[in-house]
Amino acid sequence: MWVNLVSQKRKFEKAVQAFQAGRFSEALELAERLARRTKPESTVLELAGTAAVRLGRLAHARTFYLRLTRRHPHKASFWAALGFTEYATGAALDAARSYAEAAKLEPHVVDHVYFEGLSLAKAGAHGPAAARFEKVFEIAPEHPGALWGLANVRREQGRSLEAMPLIQMALSIARCVDAATWMDYAETAVGVLDLPEVRRALSCVDTEMINDVDILARAAMVHSRLGEQEAGRGAIARAIGLQPDNPEILSDAASIENDAGDFDNARRYYQKIIDSHPKIAKAYFGLSQLKTFSADLDEDVAFLDRMLNVLTDAPDDPPFLHFAIGKVCADQSRFDESFQHFKQANDMRRDERPYSRHADLDRVRFCLEHFSADSKLLDGARQHQTNAVSPIFIVGMPRSGTSLVEQIVGAHPGVTALGELMLMPFLVADMYRDEMSSPSAQSLADAGFLYRERAGQMANGTRRTTDKLPYNIFNVGEIIAAMPDAKIIIMRRSAGDIGLSCYATPFNRGLDFANDLADIGFTIRLTEQLDRHWHTAVPGNVLGVSYEDLVENPEEQIRRILTFTALPWDDACLRFNEYKRRVGTASFVQVSKPMYRTSVSKWRRYVGQLAPLMNALNEC
Repeated sequence: MWVNLVSQKRKFEKAVQAFQAGRFSEALELAERLARRTKPESTVLELAGTAAVRLGRLAHARTFYLRLTRRHPHKASFWAALGFTEYATGAALDAARSYAEAAKLEPHVVDHVYFEGLSLAKAGAHGPAAARFEKVFEIAPEHPGALWGLANVRREQGRSLEAMPLIQMALSIARCVDAATWMDYAETAVGVLDLPEVRRALSCVDTEMINDVDILARAAMVHSRLGEQEAGRGAIARAIGLQPDNPEILSDAASIENDAGDFDNARRYYQKIIDSHPKIAKAYFGLSQLKTFSADLDEDVAFLDRMLNVLTDAPDDPPFLHFAIGKVCADQSRFDESFQHFKQANDMRRDERPYSRHADLDRVRFCLEHFSADSKLLDGARQHQTNAVSPIFIVGMPRSGTSLVEQIVGAHPGVTALGELMLMPFLVADMYRDEMSSPSAQSLADAGFLYRERAGQMANGTRRTTDKLPYNIFNVGEIIAAMPDAKIIIMRRSAGDIGLSCYATPFNRGLDFANDLADIGFTIRLTEQLDRHWHTAVPGNVLGVSYEDLVENPEEQIRRILTFTALPWDDACLRFNEYKRRVGTASFVQVSKPMYRTSVSKWRRYVGQLAPLMNALNEC
């Protein structure tokens, strides 16, 4: 037995020597042999775990630290090491629990609390993550990692206005700020329309000198969002020069061209992606949106055949390929096939992005309760006057015609069209951050002032601006209470056409109801309920506009809209398709064309398949 102990000691010493010499594979192999004993020394397990970490074999390292924490549950360093391996291998909640154990044992070690917060944030537990970052500040008030961590949590919670001062503090105490950090700040600032801070951040990213394609592409997208298409094109061109076949960079370039209305250039970028990376589904989808495909053109038939072949060969992000095939089949009047592909796309996305009706129901109930016709908040607001920027909000269901109306109104020389701004939702979130049951008069006044200020920075000298975020139909009460001169245009359209169009569109997260026909029907009825409520609560501020009436009698409806918004008639509103501006939504191609009626009653081609939608509309 004594000889065996000596032998094991020599093997351990040899493993240590190998580790110290940087021969981590040899060290791990030797330590693993010793670890196979019934009860190996803790130092052996620790050495094996550390060597596995150095080799990047983190899942393997985790097994050794699990054994160590079971044997030594009161040693914080083992819990922290276990947390590290769990975080790095994607087990974020397990990592949070491990770091929490370390923090219990060593409550004044700031890293334990900080990494617990990071782990919770990675797991999507934003509330608990924020609490842990706040705890970090009790120990280290100017901890830069916690400042960034809390800022990222606030952004994920839709509270970007709260994120801004946190990032500013982190930047002020940082000894050296890299370009990626400045781009994080620029992207946050552009979301809340803080243009001076966007400029400041971009000025710290020298796109003429930098050779990081990711930074260049991100800078290009920020410029594009600001309507600075040439600056965006310049940055993305440098990125393409560095990596000519990078599909993500080429996709960003196509997006910038779409924003600029240059669909031929966008088409070339998408085609280049397809030629060099034939399995990237989003490129086919992008290309499918840029034209109407004919069953009589060989090249259009070949494009559909190519997509169907790629579908059998494990494409990247297959829902986008199904959406693209569905659109092309619809163009070619193959409606049964078209719907089947839309259904497959949405079924896949619904599994990944489930929708709960409760949040939207609660929000509607809140609107009805707190912003009724006799609401004191609205009474106070009606007495307020201002000479600042006077906004026009265009709201309703997605795909109801909000982009078309903004393009029409934005063509007026007295209006600047700002697209879909997230600023109002951020301001509303800021009003309720202390979980107040209703906003205070001061918070409403502050929100109105900030919105006007930020919108005014982009108004190009006009006093009127448009904001066409459809979701703002939930925020009409706060909008009018904060800015009583604001005008709200609520778009109405056939429920069948809205439902079909939503079902055929791959929206970003936040519109997950669109992946299920019954949920679309439910959301349409909620929106209609809000439409009726706002017409009762703030009748002078709200105008309902029918999409069908608009395309049937455009001049009559445009005059009605301009009268409501107190804008004089201008013929430019009839020639809205000649007005070049960033659209940035799924309607970017449609609004570049003259008014057309072919989108009316499209749903009738799919009557049988849309039964779940119609049933939901009848039940709600």
